[in-house]
Amino acid sequence: MKDFAVSLKSVLLIGVCFMFLSAVNAQNDRLPDPKIKAGIAKVTGTVTNFKPKIGETFPTLILYVPNPVTAEMSQFKMKLSEEGSFHFEVPVECTTTIGIIGSDIFNSNVFCVGLIPGEITKLEISFDETGKIKANMESSLDLTSSDIINYRKMFFKFMGVHDTTRTYNMTPEDFSHFAIEKLLVERLKRSINDSILSEKAKNYITNECRLTYLNYNLLAYQDIISLNYRNFKPKAAPDNFTPQEPNRSYYAFLKDFKLSDPQNLYNYTYYEVLQTILSNKTLNIPAIKDIPVND
Repeated sequence: MKDFAVSLKSVLLIGVCFMFLSAVNAQNDRLPDPKIKAGIAKVTGTVTNFKPKIGETFPTLILYVPNPVTAEMSQFKMKLSEEGSFHFEVPVECTTTIGIIGSDIFNSNVFCVGLIPGEITKLEISFDETGKIKANMESSLDLTSSDIINYRKMFFKFMGVHDTTRTYNMTPEDFSHFAIEKLLVERLKRSINDSILSEKAKNYITNECRLTYLNYNLLAYQDIISLNYRNFKPKAAPDNFTPQEPNRSYYAFLKDFKLSDPQNLYNYTYYEVLQTILSNKTLNIPAIKDIPVND
């Protein structure tokens, strides 16, 4: 009986440890939850092994900063110094934000950068002998060098996957179920499956892809169904086609996107989704205006 009690304690102890480790791993797989709070974030960096051509001026870097409260994407420009250094000091609306730095010299590459009030993020970008670009960031967001360089490539892979199924003959409700459970899942499998990204970066870019699909496919039902009809209608079918107007029940899928999750505050498509929802005539959500906060 004593041995049984010891064994039971061991099992319980192992279970508690497993639950603790699972919780830690789950937390490590996510970026820290941002909170809405205005502040000033600083970024300093260097671009090494870059030399402008004779007669050309030093290039301009652009930092794009999403603002979920004011619902806009801010742009800040900074010319690279002769020593190859740059710095930004920019207003942000959250305790943690992910911005994007780009320039003509990066050959269409852009790099994500952590923006955290009270913290200086350091970004190092370098060119090797072949012109290949490397990047490294020092930030408490703890994103890897591969995350910084490749996360946008995953997004472009997602956008490059086209739906090849005839959906114009479905009801709005059938379309929403099929789009979420089949089309969206398949797109994510074919694009966000690269092991070079950390789990944090995968979750971040997966959420961006989901929000983009929500905004430009599910919330744009009539446009997307009209496009599907043009692409897949039989040759003998008429050119004119008017999709069914979805009713309020169609938008039940919104609960699947967890729009109240604070992780959404990182994503620049989030405020576009909110604007689309607020301007939807079927949902008819009243403007906030002077409505008391408690209401």
